[in-house]
Amino acid sequence: MPLADCMDGMASGRARVARGEPRERGNADAQVDELLGELREFRPVKKARGTLLLQHASDVLAPRERETLLRSVHAPDIALVKEGGGEPVASLKGGEGADEVGTHEGVRDERQTLIEKVALEEAQILRELAARPALLTVKERAADIQYKEPMRAYWKAPRCVRRLSQQEMDRRRARAGVELVNDDQSNYGNHDHDHLALPPLCISFREMKFPRALVEALRDRNVHSPTRVQMQAIPAALSGRNFIAVASTGGGKTLAFGIPVLCIVWNMNLALRVERKEGPFALILAPSRELAKQTFDVLSSLAESIDRYSARPPRLRGVLLVGGMPLGEQLQPLRESGCHFAVGTPGRLHDALKRKQMTLEACRLLVLDEADRLIDTNFEQDTRNILDFFVAQRQTLMFSATMAPKLAQFASSSMVAPLRILADRAGVAGRTISQHVMVLESEAEFMPALLLAIQATAPPVLIFSDSPRVVDDVHLFLLEHGMRACCVHGGLDQHERNVAMAKFRAGEKDVLVASDVAAKGLDFERIRHVINVGLPREIENYVHRIGRTGRAGKKGRATTLLCVASCSSGVLRDLVELLVQAHQPVPAALQPFNTSLEDTTRAHVNQVLPGLSGGHLDDDVHLDAHTDAQLAKEEINGVRGCAYCGGLGHRIARCERLQQLVALAERANAPAAHQRTDQLGDF
Repeated sequence: MPLADCMDGMASGRARVARGEPRERGNADAQVDELLGELREFRPVKKARGTLLLQHASDVLAPRERETLLRSVHAPDIALVKEGGGEPVASLKGGEGADEVGTHEGVRDERQTLIEKVALEEAQILRELAARPALLTVKERAADIQYKEPMRAYWKAPRCVRRLSQQEMDRRRARAGVELVNDDQSNYGNHDHDHLALPPLCISFREMKFPRALVEALRDRNVHSPTRVQMQAIPAALSGRNFIAVASTGGGKTLAFGIPVLCIVWNMNLALRVERKEGPFALILAPSRELAKQTFDVLSSLAESIDRYSARPPRLRGVLLVGGMPLGEQLQPLRESGCHFAVGTPGRLHDALKRKQMTLEACRLLVLDEADRLIDTNFEQDTRNILDFFVAQRQTLMFSATMAPKLAQFASSSMVAPLRILADRAGVAGRTISQHVMVLESEAEFMPALLLAIQATAPPVLIFSDSPRVVDDVHLFLLEHGMRACCVHGGLDQHERNVAMAKFRAGEKDVLVASDVAAKGLDFERIRHVINVGLPREIENYVHRIGRTGRAGKKGRATTLLCVASCSSGVLRDLVELLVQAHQPVPAALQPFNTSLEDTTRAHVNQVLPGLSGGHLDDDVHLDAHTDAQLAKEEINGVRGCAYCGGLGHRIARCERLQQLVALAERANAPAAHQRTDQLGDF
């Protein structure tokens, strides 16, 4: 089922519930309700009566439903009681005469039953979400072209590395702290064709066989050895493989794709020199203008250094395509001398391609930086539209600091034999960052608390807030207190944003106040302290924000000022779980959001189960927040936490991001065009 149809179905189901109309139910649902209705007459449940009912159930129920009913009947501590005269609800209570052992066994039975049913529900939700069209060009869809193998590459590891057995290579990866996951087991291990074998992990640039000019150019940037993600990602990219690479913020992801991009376009330029109006060979997408410009500056600087150390300079050239600046000026280098690589935001790149100001006829490499953002609803359609302009098979590389399950699902539907490179635990902040949370009574206390937080470290300091209005208020407050501050948000024009960023990087300003346009991927070398004024709406943004400090192994501090009343309970549970996993202190005011698997004496189940009926989200049946947070720590269908956004404090049935996805789908069908929010920064 296409994603749009799935969203329409979800919306229609919600509308039926809102009108008070009965939702569609099958015969099995009615039979289960009838049997459970008879069981509710008894308190506690009698085994003899339950056995008779079970015999009747064996004639009408499917095996899984029969097993579920069996657990309900034979759990001595489960009683179905009426509370306040309403409908019966499940409650964990010890039956008369039930001993302690029986009680614990009943709790375990109830929990196992709940887990099984939640697993079924989540599997159905993920099947519907995964039913989106694959990332194919118009030509590939029209001709039903399906690529079975990744692209062939010119690069081979040195013989000393190729001679290593699979066991020796696995031990090398374990020592480096890198995990390589290959979901296509048919391509695992040594293979007759080199381009189908698993790419090796290389522990030095010498093993990667870089040209001397590139090695010298990296030394100019004080880069002498690869980081963990670079050890595996660079050989994989040079081998022609498609992959998702996940590493903590500051782990060297930009060079992990920047070096292969330059090597690949350098090799292609030797075979076919770029002339005016030709190119690019490689395309790099970023979710914000600032990140695109930073990536472009890194690649351009590295290309210039290569020219200085080369006997025959390759003169690799790039173009930057972002909103807020005239498109004609940005494309001038392409028209005059061609380009080897292009970096930009999805909206502006699609605009240039649609106007036929640039083509992708020679493009063979696509890089998605901060891929978790690029496949969000706001960007996914632009990304798909860009792919329509490719005319041949491409190599796709995806990089992210978080590994939401939706990213793996997206990759499996859009790449040939994709690999997953895990250089850090996905979604958990770096170990070099000390996290501190200050819980305040009201938002009126934010400004005084902010002054105290700023004094904890020496400048420079980076301050984040969701709202452009709050960014302006904080900026004005700091200026009134004599601090050298500047601000960046989506409401400013591109020139103002560039000037503010340049002054902050140059040390002319001590404090940068920013919205989330500065939170993803930007590298500020001297930042030691990040302050959040309020908690972001999604825990992914929190990870990205605090990742601006503690980079490249250096120590950093992150302070979050929040008011519980103004925060989503789901994000608070995700925050607490993230703090626990990072071994950071949890404030006493947030302890109510800290659940534990050992707390198995209570289940707090308000209603029987969450569920799907007829492919629609079922709004009138749900888990309460406490039970949902407990189940988030269970591994269900191989996933802990949310199977959609990757949050650690909730399951997918209570995912606020997914609910926003449904709301966006509903708005997309409305007459008014959907307006992009501040954090997109495309145009």
